Amino acid sequence: MPSPIRWDNVNGPALSEASRPLELARQTFSDAFGQLGGVLKEREALEASNWQNTKTNNTNSFLDAVARYRTPEELQAAQASGALDQLRAGYGNQIDATAARGAADQRLTQVMQQAKMNMEYQHMAADERTAPLADAFKAAALRGDTAAAQAAQAQYQQMGGRDLAGLVGFMDQRNQTVKERGRGDTRFEWEGVQEKDRGRKLEADLRSTDADIIYKRASAASAAASAQASLQNAATNAKQASLQERMTDYQIATGTQDRENAKLVGRAQATKNALKEAGNMYAGGVYDGSQAPDLMKEMVAAGIGDDNAERQAMIKRLSDLQRKGVMIKSPDGKSSIKINDLPLSEVRAALLGSKDQVMNGWNQGWANSFEENLKASLGAARLVKNAKGQDVLSYTAVDDLDAFKQAMNNARVNAPPVMPTKAKNPFGNK
Repeated sequence: MPSPIRWDNVNGPALSEASRPLELARQTFSDAFGQLGGVLKEREALEASNWQNTKTNNTNSFLDAVARYRTPEELQAAQASGALDQLRAGYGNQIDATAARGAADQRLTQVMQQAKMNMEYQHMAADERTAPLADAFKAAALRGDTAAAQAAQAQYQQMGGRDLAGLVGFMDQRNQTVKERGRGDTRFEWEGVQEKDRGRKLEADLRSTDADIIYKRASAASAAASAQASLQNAATNAKQASLQERMTDYQIATGTQDRENAKLVGRAQATKNALKEAGNMYAGGVYDGSQAPDLMKEMVAAGIGDDNAERQAMIKRLSDLQRKGVMIKSPDGKSSIKINDLPLSEVRAALLGSKDQVMNGWNQGWANSFEENLKASLGAARLVKNAKGQDVLSYTAVDDLDAFKQAMNNARVNAPPVMPTKAKNPFGNK
């Protein structure tokens, strides 16, 4: 049975015990509001983070839209139409204004630079592609082959050559040079006619003087005049005989020099024939670029290359090798040398002996085969005796080039043409 309620049962040890329940209630409310404040702060942080993420995404989306314009014209059209301004305005304040403000101008600068570099690359590629045809045109123009020059110019235009004005100017300069030489030849012939006219005048003056003397002396006495006339006739005949003798000497001197020139040409041809019989690879001369059109014709006739693009690639490879030289190694691999003078006969053989190597690249298979053939030919070596009488390896191309130059020098092939010695003109010089 429960005990009865008495005052001593509810009375605490101290008066403060009566306020403890109120303190507990206050603490409970404080903890509850503190937790609610934490939830609110977390909510604010989340909303701030979401706002920043949306702003970043909007900024990146706007920058991506600007980056999709690939040409200056497209981007400028978008700026002029207001499309970019509308897109930016659609994001409101949730966009990085600093990044978006100059994005279009920065992109315009980039695409302009890219367009400029693309154009420069295309120009460089076109110049490199058409360089062999420009060289062929100039070589044909220099030797006066108008048909070959026109054919090279037509191919140059078809392949997109950019310096057509330069080719036309080169041809005009060549034609002007030919005209100047023609004027010089005409003047030379005219001066020759003048020389002959002076000779005729000299002879006429001699006869006129003789006739005048005869007339004056004949007026003094008929007998003396007859004698004087006979004397003057004899003098005139003597002068004419002397004149004829001097003319004969002049013709003999000219004919002698012409025969000497003929002998030099004969010795040059004999030297070339001897080199050919000896198996010298330079017997056919050295490739200098002027033979490119003829080599193209030979490749077409022999069926080398599937089309003109592949044959032109081979000629371009040849021009590069001529300009840079060909590095070859001896069979033992211990030494190497650069060949700058390419023998024409070996170039022709390497071109006509090439074949298509499809796996080495478009339009380059034939050119690669040609280069391999030429390097193999120039890289040949043979055993020779050194100063000690020992057998050593020597480059055939180097030995043949030295022999070719020595032979041509001895035959005076490279010397300027020997003109007839200018004998004393019997009619006098201007």
